[in-house]
Amino acid sequence: GLLAGNANVVRLSSRRMEGEAPLLAALRRVLERPEHAAVRARTSLITYGRDDAVTADYCARCDARIVWGGDATVAAVRAMPMPPHAVELCFPDRWSLAVFSQRAFSALTPEERGALAHRFYNDTYQMDQNACSSPQLVLWLEDGGDPACRARWWEAVAAEAAERYPFGPFQAARKLERLCLCAMTMEQPSVAAVERYQGNLLYVARLAGLSGNLPSLAGGFGLFFEAALPSLEALAPLLPPKAQTLVCGGLEPSETAALLARAGARGVDRVVPLGQALEMDTVWDGRDLIAALSRIIG
Repeated sequence: GLLAGNANVVRLSSRRMEGEAPLLAALRRVLERPEHAAVRARTSLITYGRDDAVTADYCARCDARIVWGGDATVAAVRAMPMPPHAVELCFPDRWSLAVFSQRAFSALTPEERGALAHRFYNDTYQMDQNACSSPQLVLWLEDGGDPACRARWWEAVAAEAAERYPFGPFQAARKLERLCLCAMTMEQPSVAAVERYQGNLLYVARLAGLSGNLPSLAGGFGLFFEAALPSLEALAPLLPPKAQTLVCGGLEPSETAALLARAGARGVDRVVPLGQALEMDTVWDGRDLIAALSRIIG
């Protein structure tokens, strides 16, 4: 909204988050500069508890609204009327995955594998996989190579996590809880086996097979899912609309994106190389945000 030149009201959660105070302090310092007076005049960051009446009042007077949250939050806000001319952008629950070339990963040197594991850590552990764009599932493209490269890959990821990840009782308990829940409730595909690396630091839940739409997968804290993919062409029919980002390893992202577009894939709006899952742009979830939040006078 700011980049599009709008006046903006941003509701912050009433739950204080780690890192929020320094960020708000930095924003305040920037907005208080004389050269940013015009931006400050059209920027308001507010917080209040869950009060539908207040939210509805803002919605009734807006020219555009962006709803970013879980499916229930998005549905609740969308039910609140807006002026007839207003535009709306919604960003509900999404999840992401990765596709790795078995042939390419088989040819990696230990140094190359370690460098890619560092990037994968940044895509996943850095946000405890809570970001909608963090991969939860790794699909191994069966394009040749040695299947043993999969275990070598996870060993490299676990070694990276052992050096960088603040792993404590809370993370261990939540990871085990999520694994048990998936093992008990997932049917198609089901969890066929679980491999552990670096003790309790990394779990890899191997799926029994792929058929129909992939379910929304929620790992976290070092819990990942994996499965074999016979061909890239087999990927498009598996992708549900909730699949957001596809992280490529050993594959060209632009060629993979073109293949999904030709196949009419219903899911995946971003195809990026390893290490770029969390990078944001003005195009998000397949929407050009600047264009959507702008009015053109012709």
